[in-house]
Amino acid sequence: MIAKLISFKKPENMQPLNITIDNCKFKNTSLYYTYTAASGDCHNELCKKLYEYNSYEKFLFSLNGFVKAFIEKNYTLSYDQAVNLWGKDTAAAIFAEDDYPFKTQFIVFNNNLMLHNFELNYKIELDAMVIQLKITNDDIIYSKGDKTKCVIVNSIDNKNDIYAYLYGILWDLNLITFDDERFEAYDAYEQWRLEDKTVNLHLERCWEVLKSMGYAQEHEVVSNVSNLYWNYAAQSNGAIIIALLDTTFNKNMLAMDKLKLILNSSEKDIKTKHYFLTDSDNMQYLSDEKGTLGGHWKLKIYGELNCKSANHYIDKGQYIRNRVFFKSESDAISAGYRPCAVCMREKYDLWKKLQK
Repeated sequence: MIAKLISFKKPENMQPLNITIDNCKFKNTSLYYTYTAASGDCHNELCKKLYEYNSYEKFLFSLNGFVKAFIEKNYTLSYDQAVNLWGKDTAAAIFAEDDYPFKTQFIVFNNNLMLHNFELNYKIELDAMVIQLKITNDDIIYSKGDKTKCVIVNSIDNKNDIYAYLYGILWDLNLITFDDERFEAYDAYEQWRLEDKTVNLHLERCWEVLKSMGYAQEHEVVSNVSNLYWNYAAQSNGAIIIALLDTTFNKNMLAMDKLKLILNSSEKDIKTKHYFLTDSDNMQYLSDEKGTLGGHWKLKIYGELNCKSANHYIDKGQYIRNRVFFKSESDAISAGYRPCAVCMREKYDLWKKLQK
């Protein structure tokens, strides 16, 4: 899928930020989280980093012709260009920017000096919607489609942008409690997301459930023009994932039961038990074995996995939100399901006769 560039907003003027703790508590989310968690030596180290970055910017703006050259090169400056303008030693100093625990004005990416405070606007036509995709200096950006569909912009390889958004929704639905230590990273996600952290298996599994039931989609999007800033914001393959989430899943009891089951299961079960089965009490449970029979949760019908009627509707996407599986026929019957009239005709006729 191709995203069409609408506009590239650049800062109105180029000047040093001179970052301080007081004036960045709300403008600089990363700094705010770092500062509120800092104390003692940690606080002193943060102040040192602030001083170092301010000195770095002061050095840049003191270079003769820096602002003019940077703007003329479309707000980027390559290492080779810096060498030609100021020599190797100065170029090395320009590209010696450290990793800071807060958001900065300048970043070094792929041997280029770039701005952090840029804004790219793209347009994408997706699922009968025209989506305005905004790639900006903010750590994580979400936009909305219609009232029931949320558009999640995921720009990192591990999909944690998606899982962070899902975490917020599950928390709003009271499926996750605020003090659940398993999800601590997502409480301060803005400063955590770019670190090399593993994905939360429970959230990953919840997302897979929503995808399998047709409530979530993923689409890889690339820019229609070559742009260094897009590449900076994108995944390592140059694409950004646009995920659509239908928030009406909370009205589907089967979907909610599956999500609750995942969130209440151990990490070991999440890793080893890949299938959802329905027991004799019509409750979901995790299993390491596939079901032998399929069923429709609302119609209370069970049948063979190769049933032509069921698979016809599954292919059209009209069955998947109510699809269940059973380990045995006795479980299906005890759960209140009746045989399918297409693939289990004899058993259906017998069932119908018994109803009289």
